[in-house]
Amino acid sequence: LAQVPSRWIAWVNGYSLAGLAYPDRSPVKVIESLVGLWHSRVPLDLVVMSVIGRFRLIVPAATAKPAPKMGQALGPLGINMMTFCKEFNARTTKVRPEVPVQVTIVAKSDRTYKFFLRSPQAPWFIQRVARIPRGSDSGAGAPPVGNITWKELFHIAKAKSMDPNMIGV
Repeated sequence: LAQVPSRWIAWVNGYSLAGLAYPDRSPVKVIESLVGLWHSRVPLDLVVMSVIGRFRLIVPAATAKPAPKMGQALGPLGINMMTFCKEFNARTTKVRPEVPVQVTIVAKSDRTYKFFLRSPQAPWFIQRVARIPRGSDSGAGAPPVGNITWKELFHIAKAKSMDPNMIGV
């Protein structure tokens, strides 16, 4: 094996070796030294794969169906839409149907993927709490079209603080 490019991630027995590929050593040597440190007697399963990218979608909770909009995002990545919809619907069964859940899909070159769920966007929460179908037509300088209380704003912030990127902040 040649040196692992920085955009690749090497996985050994479920452990990520991202950033551990030293420029002066081959990945196999790095893995052998790490396995020696772990005193592991399990056979090495070296799979080198690259992450294609992170893609964000907004999908209605518990009612995801293969649709053209989703197909345009998942098709080029080689992700089966039916499989994704079944997994997504299974993970969002406890969420009220039709709530727009934000999904981040991390696609890999071997056609596997992971996806992370986040709460709906803040404007969706604000519109629901203010009981308005949509925002002002005139933009930010227009008179207000609804009101929310500090308590409602606190609950929106609490819900948004549970998102993966906000944990620990």
